Amino acid sequence: MASGAEFYAYPWDLSDEGVDAAATILSQTLGPGGGVLLALSYHVSTYFSPHNPRRKLYYGEEGAVYFVPDESLYADTAMRPLVSHVVTGSNYMPDLVRGLQRHDLRFSAWAVYFYNHHLPQAFPDVARRDCFGEPYLAQVCPAAPAARHYAIALTRDMLRHGPAAIQLESLSYLPCRYGFRNPKVLVDIAPYHEFLLGLCFCPHCLTAAQAGGVDADLLRRDVATYLDVALAVEPAATLMEADLTEQIDVAFNGRLVQYLEVRTETATSLFEQVAATVHDAGAEATFFGSLDRQVTGLDRQRVLRCIDAVYTRILGAAEELPATVSHLRQDLPDVRLVSIAAPGASSNETRARIEAEAAAGVDGFAFYTYGLLRRTQIDWIGAAREVWTDNTKDGVAE
Repeated sequence: MASGAEFYAYPWDLSDEGVDAAATILSQTLGPGGGVLLALSYHVSTYFSPHNPRRKLYYGEEGAVYFVPDESLYADTAMRPLVSHVVTGSNYMPDLVRGLQRHDLRFSAWAVYFYNHHLPQAFPDVARRDCFGEPYLAQVCPAAPAARHYAIALTRDMLRHGPAAIQLESLSYLPCRYGFRNPKVLVDIAPYHEFLLGLCFCPHCLTAAQAGGVDADLLRRDVATYLDVALAVEPAATLMEADLTEQIDVAFNGRLVQYLEVRTETATSLFEQVAATVHDAGAEATFFGSLDRQVTGLDRQRVLRCIDAVYTRILGAAEELPATVSHLRQDLPDVRLVSIAAPGASSNETRARIEAEAAAGVDGFAFYTYGLLRRTQIDWIGAAREVWTDNTKDGVAE
């Protein structure tokens, strides 16, 4: 039986509605032991907010934080976060946190790190660069020393607000298309070619690879030469269907595998440092995202050893859930498994899905997202709260 539930939430939805009014709804919906995953560092999006009394559309910034930073924490990096225009002063975030706590809601921080359009443009040295030398203005490279210091500083800054946990998102390398806005891609790109195009060959990655015994600049030139020809022609059907891992294993006489091994140490070591910073403050480190080592550079086993929970969407029909959750359990041993859930098309459908996931063995629910749902849908979720509150007492899981 699942032991608790949370709602993801954006700060502006709480402040626009009034934190006490919003927290009352959230507390009634979630019941004892409920929590809120509040975005403290977030990426750009355009948001439709059907029950927000101030604005129905919110045009998000390029990648912003929703609190006033402590400048002293960023002494080791030139990078500074963009502060959202909704932040009205130094008490903005503390007031929201206190409002949640007044209603016995557990506060956790929802933190997006390197998926950010502002930082690579404001600080070009940390931008991911492809094999042609072009900066990617939606992703920060985890190999950049300034970015590594920034990730630690940002984490410490968020910890000042006393979260029970910080959810670590995009603290790694990211897929090629991560951050595309209104993309215009009219031709097929083979997965292998897209993977190569998504690799970072910035000076920091090249330096790290060189130190690891890889002739990184030669590899960069070879990848660029290959892609210059390959991307200009329609990929064969066999290439579109080929196994990506098999292609990577033999690419460039094994030099690509060596390059990826260096990336793994780069990304995973930073993730471990950030998670340790969270734990040292007495909070939990949770995770949302991909553990695809080739794409993210994250070593699955090392990441799982330093986090407390994985948040994920549970896909599939209700009858498939026991097998799906069982498979996830095998892949994610020794950490809590939390379902990122959304309401169905009706109250009955919403309840049935929640009951099925709980019966399949998830440890909790995180409903996505308070400001993006209609009040009717929030009520549907609340109508099922005994599913996750039956085994709680006084807000504490038994």
